[in-house]
Amino acid sequence: MDSHSTKYLPGGFDQFINFDKFLDFNEKKILFIGSGLEKLLLKADLSLFSSVYFIVDDHESLMNSRLILAEKNDLNVRIMEFDNTDFKSDEFDLVYSQGSHQNEKKNKNVKEIKRILKPNGIFCVGESVKLENELPKFILDLYSVYGTEPLYINKLKEYYVERNFEVLSETELSYTLKKYYKSWNDLLDENLKKLTDKEKQQNKKLIKLIGHESNAYLNLGGSRFMGFKMLILKKGL
Repeated sequence: MDSHSTKYLPGGFDQFINFDKFLDFNEKKILFIGSGLEKLLLKADLSLFSSVYFIVDDHESLMNSRLILAEKNDLNVRIMEFDNTDFKSDEFDLVYSQGSHQNEKKNKNVKEIKRILKPNGIFCVGESVKLENELPKFILDLYSVYGTEPLYINKLKEYYVERNFEVLSETELSYTLKKYYKSWNDLLDENLKKLTDKEKQQNKKLIKLIGHESNAYLNLGGSRFMGFKMLILKKGL
């Protein structure tokens, strides 16, 4: 697959647009977490912030991000584990995550985010959520591939309140998933035209996974069960 392609994320640009409307970014130090945010970072006016950091958690993503964002001189791109960063405690005014910290290390990731946020710092987070409590097997199988266990949509707020965050805003962005999965289909079709038979064989598992997940949402009724929600949170004292 083309490692230099940028992809549409769950939440699209809508998560950041809502965040921007809610908050004054002027002279704030911000951390963006997770590969896939390159399109957003190319589009956003980063000059508003006092400093901007962007972390990914693997070498391939780091090289890809640095290539795509090469002309963004005001952006610091680093590789770090999301649950064990090199940042100081109380370092950031803002942390932004869009579907990136939601894996088997989620609790540790959130603990680390809370550590590096200043008192009363703001965490903007977007997560996959369940729209129904009981999920069919084909949806559970999709989530298990990524090691995610989405919360029921009405339980997401409770999760962060229990971790001493104050919920300032909550917005359902499930409508963005149709475009997200359509973009994956388009990206897959585009790459399949370019790949040799050998490359298709090497990427067989990834190609199958992308096709299966997109089909589950777009054609098999996954939209009934799979959602996406954003929260704007303030770190408690």
